[in-house]
Amino acid sequence: MSLWNQGIQELLDQTASDAPTPGGGSVAGLTASFGLGLVIMALEISKPKKNADVTGIDALLIEARELLTILKTHADRDVAAFERYMDALKLPKGTEERKTAVKDATRNAALTPLEAAKDVLRALQLGERAAALAHNSIISDVGAGVAVLQGAGQAFLLTVDMNLKYDADLNSEFRADRDQVSGEMLQVTERVMQQVQGILS
Repeated sequence: MSLWNQGIQELLDQTASDAPTPGGGSVAGLTASFGLGLVIMALEISKPKKNADVTGIDALLIEARELLTILKTHADRDVAAFERYMDALKLPKGTEERKTAVKDATRNAALTPLEAAKDVLRALQLGERAAALAHNSIISDVGAGVAVLQGAGQAFLLTVDMNLKYDADLNSEFRADRDQVSGEMLQVTERVMQQVQGILS
């Protein structure tokens, strides 16, 4: 069952239990979606305001809602990646089949949150564009959305790091990409926060 079909209280209770899922990556997927949702809300509220760039806002809203659909998938994709890894571990020890399955599942478990982090970066970049279009009365929610997205992105990258830690081949394959995404996320977030605080100060 999709995490999105669970009630909020049920989902929180499951997260705050000894169940292995939802873990950091899947919670990051849920959180990132709400972060972008805040940015979308700010744009929707800004659109009818006086002197709003309606054309620009409408175009950005189309892009944002398409990205939101993608972000929402990452919560369940993280759960699926974890379950695939656990299934690989259940194969008979010492077999070539198990060795290959674990290797493939570990790679997938690293790639899945890395792809998610890249989508979060896209959402942060969209948030930066939204900050230039949003009305000053709602700019704090653009900043809040970006802050939530940044946290979710870093959570995804921690999941990547956990899967790179014990596999030198994967670390060589993904490390540069992972570090670039991390650096770009921080840069975009800092620019947005400076802009938002400039308006709020």
